[in-house]
Amino acid sequence: MQKLGIASSLLALVLLLTLMFPAVSPKAAASPSPAAMPAPHPHIVAALDHMRQARGHMAQAEGEFEGHRARSIELLDQAIHEAELCTSAPK
Repeated sequence: MQKLGIASSLLALVLLLTLMFPAVSPKAAASPSPAAMPAPHPHIVAALDHMRQARGHMAQAEGEFEGHRARSIELLDQAIHEAELCTSAPK
């Protein structure tokens, strides 16, 4: 009889907690509201486009140029990443 009372109490507690703290889907929790997203800055968006194009040109270039081509691609990847952070960071 006592086990039934403990089980009922646990069930009531779980129901109470469920009502107090409703589950939020991971997608809804991860995506910020539209008001929280900064407006894209046109110059940063243009710079991102140009850097991506430059990276594509460097990747298609033939020859290694003593490692400078590969290093240029690495630095462009870093610059692209930083610019992408600019577009997602608050002003």
